[in-house]
Amino acid sequence: MYSSIKRALGLIIFSLLASQVQALEMKGAASYQELGLEYYIASLYLKDKEYDSQSLLSYNGWQRIKVKVTAKRWSARKWKAQWQNNIAINNAVSNQVGLNRDLAHFTEFPKASFIAGDEIIVEYLPQQGSLVTFNGHEVLKTSDKQFYNYILRTWLGKFSPNRIFREKISGLQAPQEILVATLSKPVSIERIKSVEKWFSTAQEKRLAKLNKAREAEKQRQQELKAANIQRKKIAEQKKLAAEQKKRILAAEQKARLAREKRDQVTQNKLKAKAQAKIKAEQEKKRLAMVAEEQKRLKIVNQQKYFYQLYQWELRTRVNETVAYPPWAKQFNQQGTVEVTFKVNRSGILSELEFIGEDVSPILRQEVEKRLLSAVEAIAPPKNLKGEKWSFDLRYVFSLKLAEQETLLKPLRPI
Repeated sequence: MYSSIKRALGLIIFSLLASQVQALEMKGAASYQELGLEYYIASLYLKDKEYDSQSLLSYNGWQRIKVKVTAKRWSARKWKAQWQNNIAINNAVSNQVGLNRDLAHFTEFPKASFIAGDEIIVEYLPQQGSLVTFNGHEVLKTSDKQFYNYILRTWLGKFSPNRIFREKISGLQAPQEILVATLSKPVSIERIKSVEKWFSTAQEKRLAKLNKAREAEKQRQQELKAANIQRKKIAEQKKLAAEQKKRILAAEQKARLAREKRDQVTQNKLKAKAQAKIKAEQEKKRLAMVAEEQKRLKIVNQQKYFYQLYQWELRTRVNETVAYPPWAKQFNQQGTVEVTFKVNRSGILSELEFIGEDVSPILRQEVEKRLLSAVEAIAPPKNLKGEKWSFDLRYVFSLKLAEQETLLKPLRPI
């Protein structure tokens, strides 16, 4: 009953908001693109479109930001990465817990990919605050204009998408008819209803989480039972195989001893003489091989030490200089950055490659910057042979971990 009433109210609010767009005047409209791919059409509405858009951050009149998705598919992961990066480079770091929570929620609310025709509206209503809706469903609500301003700066800030985008969204260029036409298309009722599950009640979420945990535990118990059965089966097979091997070895040993006993009497003298000669030659060769092997191992161990020492110096330098990026902390970004790279005799970094795709670009950029600085500051050991060496490095960003794991300095071989 409650869910039906909530859905009905959501549709009514969405219809009212759509009609109110007509009460506002379009300031500008522009296409947002990355790497040649258009993601959405951005539009800005004001009560008075003649108002200077560069002063909107201090303007407290009714205004609205509208995002009309045009990409066939816009993944939730890509949405999160784009908005978090754009917010971070266009705004100062905030120490307000509520604002940071709202910004994080805005970038993480999608439960699945956006599709063409979806509509995100960020609105500021005087004396009420900021309101975000997606296809008519309320995403979040604040009591002031700060949240709205942080989103607006991603379009009008110092590092907005580009000059043409800023001119169009600011109204310096008249909105193109094709953009206006796309913006005016309503979201289908089917799509509005299909995303209702993104906004399920807290109780529904708790029940879903509980059911998922129960199913996971049931599956785990079944897997443990199957694993135990398999272990017992393998252990029994190994036991039988070991017993059979033992019997075969015993029979072979018995036969061998019998043969040796028969031959021992007739071959004892000849064997002793031949063995003495062979033993002397073998000992001579053995001593030569031992000396050569010791010499080779000494060189190998020295090279291994210089390689490990250089790698330890680079890793230690990175661990000592990496700073947790402020915006990464604000968005609760954490994870392990793993990277492989090469350094040549001239101390030039090359072939840098990150492993995995789930770590934030902000965290990767910090590690890359500190690694480049470390390579520039620390020269390869003069005694290390070769012209280029491959290394790997990992750095753990954790909001709970205060320090990195201590790296042990390699010991110089004796």
